[in-house]
Amino acid sequence: MSLTLEANARLLLAHEDLRYAEWGAGGAMRIQPDVSGQGLSVTLAPTWGVATAATERLWTIPSEIAPAATAPDPAARLEGEIGYGFAGGQALESPHVGWQLAHDERVYILGYGYRLGQPPELNLDARRREPVSNKSPEHEIELRGEIRW
Repeated sequence: MSLTLEANARLLLAHEDLRYAEWGAGGAMRIQPDVSGQGLSVTLAPTWGVATAATERLWTIPSEIAPAATAPDPAARLEGEIGYGFAGGQALESPHVGWQLAHDERVYILGYGYRLGQPPELNLDARRREPVSNKSPEHEIELRGEIRW
């Protein structure tokens, strides 16, 4: 079992619109099982501000219709996940639960992973998004697979 701690921070120092500011800080604590993947895994990751760069927005909004620069919402966010990996015959099975808590929504995750030795790997996650506003919750099911050759 291993324990990993990480921290990061970022700050936009200059922008052509002097009113625009962007900053972020975050970290994570991870408890991970041994290399076999068997055992308890826990992740807890708080963030404040904009913890990742928003440069992808430059490629998704045409400049002629983009609004004037506005600072991203600097709200706090907390993400977490608890899982357990156990051997199921020749495979590693890993059920997990997770959550994402933010000022505007709550997300709850229930998932299951299946890995047969090295990839192929399958992951199935069901999510419930609950907006803090009076909107109805949204439900998602995601199936991810990985094959290496």
